[in-house]
Order: sequence, then C-alpha cells, then structure tokens
Amino acid sequence: MRTVIERTQGMKVAEIFEVLIQSGAEIKLEREKLRIKTPKGRLSSEILNQMDQFKPELVELLEKEVKWRVETMRSQIKPLEPVPLLIVKKNSEKGGLCISCGIPLPLRTQFRCWFCSLASRKILSEIR
Repeated sequence: MRTVIERTQGMKVAEIFEVLIQSGAEIKLEREKLRIKTPKGRLSSEILNQMDQFKPELVELLEKEVKWRVETMRSQIKPLEPVPLLIVKKNSEKGGLCISCGIPLPLRTQFRCWFCSLASRKILSEIR
C-alpha cells in the first residue's frame, strides 16, 4: 500500500477526495464553498497543498456526484407517504459497498458513501 505522500504525486482529483474521506475528514459544500475539516496530523502537508490547489475541481466533483444522486433519490419521494430508504441503484447487499450506489466504502463508513450521504441529507432537509 502506498503512503499518502507517495499517492499525492500526480494524483487525480477523485483520488484526493478518496484520501480525504479515508482520513476521516468532514466534507461539506455550503453555498458553493467547500468546507473540509481534517483530523489533526492525519494528512501530510503535501496532500493539504494538493487539496488547496485542486479545491475548484474538488467542488466540481462533489457537485457532480451529489447532483445526479439527488435527482434520482428525489424521484422516490411521494407526497403524503413515508420516506423510503433512498438509493440510486439496486445493489447486492455485499458488505463494504455503499447500499445506495455500490461504490467501495472506507472502513470507517457504515453503509453509505459520502456522496450518497450528502445527497440524502440534502433531500431530507428539503422535505422538512
């Protein structure tokens, strides 16, 4: 397994996002601004520099990944009915995968990826 320092060499934006999630970072998009709270000492200065350098691309990726999930999940909500488990595609119940979209999960995540979690929270906040 490569270290975080080795992984920052020529990293793609999706890989930076993955490292942030696996480090336990809290990632939020508030009014089109990316807010990232990282656990102290869990990320190298190189990854923090990459994060700052590619912030616009991280925002774009987050918006893109959450947008299609929101659209798919929103269509599952029916007026005056209980809110179902919001998912974006039918998946097997194999452990280690997001129950909503099927992408691999970091170990600390229980059942949903960050993208699906953000999308479902957005929808639930809209219907309150």
